[in-house]
Amino acid sequence: MATQLSPIFTLEEYLDRERVANERSEFCAGEIRAKAGATETHARLAAQIGFLLDLKLQDRCRVYGSGLKVYLERHGQCLYPDAMVICGEPQFLGKRDDVIVNPTLIVEVLSPTTEPYVRPGKATYYRGLAPLQHYLLVAQDKVFIEHSARQEVGAWMVRQYEERGSVLELGSLGISITADEIYRSILI
Repeated sequence: MATQLSPIFTLEEYLDRERVANERSEFCAGEIRAKAGATETHARLAAQIGFLLDLKLQDRCRVYGSGLKVYLERHGQCLYPDAMVICGEPQFLGKRDDVIVNPTLIVEVLSPTTEPYVRPGKATYYRGLAPLQHYLLVAQDKVFIEHSARQEVGAWMVRQYEERGSVLELGSLGISITADEIYRSILI
């Protein structure tokens, strides 16, 4: 029996399909992959983080939810982060207004089922973005935050926080957020 190959799409074909699609998908090197729906906890956690970032940045940067895509040219990826921050003017892919190329901070909320894909895969892809300064992975089922911060030489420093009283310093943004603030009313 012959193995059926996945159809290969161009980025433009994906973007045209995505604009009219009823369900979200991500573009991964020619393949279109359905994006799983979020749980109530996932959605609340992403909203809480976006709210905290917006509150603390006080209009110095723009904070977005999960509705915009990020294009990762180096890896041929177009992905939806759970939240992102852009400092300065947003830069878009060509004339599109729904695909960002210059995020300063990206947040992904982890679930037990998405963690095996997000941690090794998306983390590597996102860290290849030159403008990106911070990448946050936040677990929804326990207190766990992984913060990757770009260093001056281009390397990444990774810290993990697993205590409610932990303070996450987002140095280049000049703000800090505590695990208590992130998980407020989410994990009791």
